[in-house]
Amino acid sequence: YSGTYASSNCVNGLITALTSANTNNLVSGVTFTYATSTTITSTILSAYDVLIMPGGSGGYYYLKYAGISGSAIKSFVANGGAYIGICAGAYAAAAHTDGYYDGWGIAPHVYCKAVAYEGTTTMTITSAGESVLNRAGTVTLAHYNGAAMYLASTGAVIFGTYADSNTGYKGYADIVGDYYGNGRTVLIGSHPELSPQYPDIIANLIVWATNTSTSST
Repeated sequence: YSGTYASSNCVNGLITALTSANTNNLVSGVTFTYATSTTITSTILSAYDVLIMPGGSGGYYYLKYAGISGSAIKSFVANGGAYIGICAGAYAAAAHTDGYYDGWGIAPHVYCKAVAYEGTTTMTITSAGESVLNRAGTVTLAHYNGAAMYLASTGAVIFGTYADSNTGYKGYADIVGDYYGNGRTVLIGSHPELSPQYPDIIANLIVWATNTSTSST
């Protein structure tokens, strides 16, 4: 999504990250084909395997904007589509943001804490995250008021947690994978598409969300 309330920096970062993933064959046997759209409808989604909602003005704006069909997104994921939500896109997709609003609920087990912090943060990759991201340890990521997440009930998987107190929520989830109907969702509080950029993290999360078989080791 590249329309109203989306950050052009986030959109451009995603494009360069996916280009890098293709150029450097970051996921063996997988090539990413992508396009942008300024509106989200069921017709548009029918042509794709995954929708990425980038960072932007805020999850509330995505939820209320007429150019983004929440019902189309919910149907798309329920019928087997994949969703990646970064920052504002994560807030919008979660079940609830404490003290503020309910989201689309396509990550039904995930609740958010609203964060007011801009800078860098560190994320520790969990054991579940290691197998998905093909990485281990701690990474430094850009952060612009993205969610700190926790599981309101079992059913989702935490791939990475905040390793420092910069956000005010050390130990809370930064990257979560969840399930909605026949589809999968990934919510990301930080910005792996911005500097320092991690094309491999984005690529591997798309692979997980689309439930794609790969030849990577």
